[in-house]
Amino acid sequence: MSVAEATVAPHHLQTLPRGGADPLAKYAYGAALAEARDRTLSLVAPVSERNLNLQHHPLVSPLVWDLGHIAAFEDLWLCRSAGDLDLLRPELSEVYDAAETPRADRGEVAYLRREEALEFMHQVHERALAVLERADISPEGDRLNAGGFVWEMLIQHEHQHNETMLQTLQLAERGIYAPRRRTLPEGPDAAGPRTVRVEAGAFPVGDPGAGFAYD
Repeated sequence: MSVAEATVAPHHLQTLPRGGADPLAKYAYGAALAEARDRTLSLVAPVSERNLNLQHHPLVSPLVWDLGHIAAFEDLWLCRSAGDLDLLRPELSEVYDAAETPRADRGEVAYLRREEALEFMHQVHERALAVLERADISPEGDRLNAGGFVWEMLIQHEHQHNETMLQTLQLAERGIYAPRRRTLPEGPDAAGPRTVRVEAGAFPVGDPGAGFAYD
């Protein structure tokens, strides 16, 4: 799946399309959600169905549990809380509630296996994009949608699970995860300068406080 890259950041709103900042921000959120999903699916693509469904260590979830949890979390916050829709699979709420289902117990619950989990992810993602289309993400929107708060939270949440899934793959037995090697980019010209002069002066550093922090 090829996904156009877009970053949700204030500088993207400096040049506004016809209709103002809202369509551009929504495009950026939609693209960022798609990029996060593309990254998630690329992580599990090399893993067999059997190994995707197994719990490889009691400290981590089965990889397929993470897939279902990502979808359930998206459905809860984007579709139900921000979009006022009914949950797509309410019977799965407890299965994918991280507080109700500790990691050590996740291998024993009735979580969706690969094909069902992937279909659940797809269905929820389509619902979420439809909610985004009609959401008011301006500063005057409701407390979840205003400024894109809940949308940024969901993007960061999926990125967080990419990290925990990589931890699972590190703990799994050798050979379970064998991703295709990427070609390294060419290095700089060896004949070029070894140092770069940077003149003294003021520069911004740190977080401006206008974005989203996920801890």
